[in-house]
Amino acid sequence: MIGVAIGRELIAGPDQTVANFFADATPKRPDWDRVTVGDLLTMSSGMAWNENLAWTDPANDEPHLGQDADPIGYVLKKPMIAPPGTIWNYNGGGIDLLGAVIERTSGKPLADFARDALFEPLGISDWEWKPYRNGKISSAAGLRLRPRDAAKIGQLMLDHGMWQGRQIVSAAWIAQASVPRFQASGYFGGLFYYGYSWWMGRSLTANTEVKWIAGVGLGGQRLFIVPDLDIVVMSTSGLYGSPRQGQGALDILNDFVIRSVREPR
Repeated sequence: MIGVAIGRELIAGPDQTVANFFADATPKRPDWDRVTVGDLLTMSSGMAWNENLAWTDPANDEPHLGQDADPIGYVLKKPMIAPPGTIWNYNGGGIDLLGAVIERTSGKPLADFARDALFEPLGISDWEWKPYRNGKISSAAGLRLRPRDAAKIGQLMLDHGMWQGRQIVSAAWIAQASVPRFQASGYFGGLFYYGYSWWMGRSLTANTEVKWIAGVGLGGQRLFIVPDLDIVVMSTSGLYGSPRQGQGALDILNDFVIRSVREPR
């Protein structure tokens, strides 16, 4: 959706400063003036943020997104502990800011923009975006799609932003989004790379390295795009709370899907 918003010139690009979109937000820490859209996309804003705690722990930042009356204000008041663009740290608060940027620049609720920009063009009609307890839709959580519809988003990536002859998002944006920009670990079950909200990794099958791009959802939902093999793989799971929630999907990709595509019949 950020790529579509940039294509519509609602956002100048990933280098645009985030504070420009929240000039009316008070109070806002002055060190936010250096954070860009790209920093939020790569989860490298440098803000103090910790989701690696129990949900009931008051030091866990994530519950504030769903419980506070003003979650965006909560995020904008977080202090910076590193220069923007230097350290990767998984951060749903930054993703929620991006959703607010889309709403402010488009003049539409996030779900309506998603419907117009992405879901309807892809023929996705059966979807649900669960609001938080405070009634707000979050760009960081709560989206539910049928597997075949989630796979359409993977196919969109594979086809450089094209769907059935129509350019939904620019090929240039797809290329930018899938450039590895940081090493990232802990939320996938290993050490991988991170781009503009997409994960990147490698599989080794029959002594051959195969690169892939992935979308990762809580509980083991996994969307893999394998450009060199021209395949998209979507799997669902209910392993919420398990430290190995994504391992099964990765094993299936490595040991069955890639192997069956590569081996002659």
